[in-house]
Amino acid sequence: MIVGLAMSIGLTAGSRIFAQVADEIILYVEEDVGIRRFFYPVDARVPFSDGELSNISMAELRREGIPVPATYTALSRWPDGSVQWLAINFNTSIGPLETQVFTLDRVVSERARVNARRGLVVTDLESDIQVGRLRFAKNASPLIRSVDFSGEQIGIGTNGIRVTDRMGRIHGIDRDAVTFEIIREGQQFVEVRYKGKIELDSKSNIPFELSVGLPNSKSWFKATIEIDDPESQVSMISFHTPLSFGEGRLVWDFGTDRWTYGSLREMGDSVRLTTDTDAEGDSEWTVAMTVDGETSLYEVSAGLSTVSGWGHLQGQDHVVAFGIDHFGREPGSYSMAVTGDGQLSLERTVNGGAKKLTIYQHFVSVPVHVSAATSPMSMLNPLTVRCDDARYRETGLTPDSGRR
Repeated sequence: MIVGLAMSIGLTAGSRIFAQVADEIILYVEEDVGIRRFFYPVDARVPFSDGELSNISMAELRREGIPVPATYTALSRWPDGSVQWLAINFNTSIGPLETQVFTLDRVVSERARVNARRGLVVTDLESDIQVGRLRFAKNASPLIRSVDFSGEQIGIGTNGIRVTDRMGRIHGIDRDAVTFEIIREGQQFVEVRYKGKIELDSKSNIPFELSVGLPNSKSWFKATIEIDDPESQVSMISFHTPLSFGEGRLVWDFGTDRWTYGSLREMGDSVRLTTDTDAEGDSEWTVAMTVDGETSLYEVSAGLSTVSGWGHLQGQDHVVAFGIDHFGREPGSYSMAVTGDGQLSLERTVNGGAKKLTIYQHFVSVPVHVSAATSPMSMLNPLTVRCDDARYRETGLTPDSGRR
């Protein structure tokens, strides 16, 4: 099946919104890994030629003629101010390997958007930003102030991004040099961006950019950290969250094809999954546990097993699912570690040209809702969204240029 994103071309003399638009813009939105998705967030990017779309308020997404609640954002513009890349964030329920058809129609006058049933509420505070039930500090240190879905889920500990230099020293961000902005805001999707620097020493600063995206239909966020390190002074990027589970043991699992799992009974216990991938793409993984101060191997791949880069940590009242995007797909080392007091660390080495880490965290109450049962795999495998090849030729833009 094909997902068509059709666009009208009729124009009125007083409303030049679309100019010289093709009869139809084809957009492929496909579930391609075999998972049924319930009210799943879609992040579509539609390219436009210079001067083609001057006002995003005149574009309306529909399915079978019915308006679809969506957040529209001009990600970039041409020199004349017209839209170059339009992001459309919306939700859909879709079956395994299914595709669906939407239309982006021209409307002759601005009108109120159709609202989502459960929209995100953004509260812009002096030092924090509240998006739904998650609160972030504007200086990114600590990054996550609060996660409250069934009681506070953020505790005390390492919180936010860190880098490790070639000498093994760990560095945090310069919180006084951070800039913050909201770059996408709507009922369906919010994205915030931080820019700043990490001071390695008195003579060396590493610029960083951190973006955090939150859909309205899932209690997860996606964070992407990128660093500018042309001299390769950094060996690892990491993302840390101090999770609060209260008293009692924590149950953990990692997404190996064996479904590796266990429990942490004491605050000082920990478990770490590490994957090493060589230049030929071959990977080996190990799981090591530390109990009573002694570390020992728990499981190893032995060249026979694979790992998918996700895991869970569960207490009595809630579960946190987490994952690292492109886990083990590029040369280097990747690791996920949790401690008995709830400290979560997601890490990636940055040897060679890789200078980015993308992670997900999903906060779920117990008992787990059926639609959250496959959350790690669905988080790490978003729906495929792509325009017809002819659209890229007409606009002179490529699919990759629409993704920051």
